[in-house]
Amino acid sequence: MKKAKGRKPSKKKLVEKSLVLLEAPPLMEPGAQRGPQKNPIERRAHLARVADLYCQGKFQSQIAAELGRTQQAISLDLKILQRMWERF
Repeated sequence: MKKAKGRKPSKKKLVEKSLVLLEAPPLMEPGAQRGPQKNPIERRAHLARVADLYCQGKFQSQIAAELGRTQQAISLDLKILQRMWERF
């Protein structure tokens, strides 16, 4: 499937892509050291929730408050999702 030049996919398509990509093995940054790790299933569910809230137009701080995380953690989650979306 070809990508349309200069056109960004709709938010609905991004959420659909996220759900497909979240079935793939989790992305881990080499040498990344973070707090307690979630198991892969919990991590995928968390990223799907972050993607859903982000595509609803919520700000990182709002997502963080809703999920009990920091804004910085949500920012990192969105960077991971952005890489996933770019690959698709």
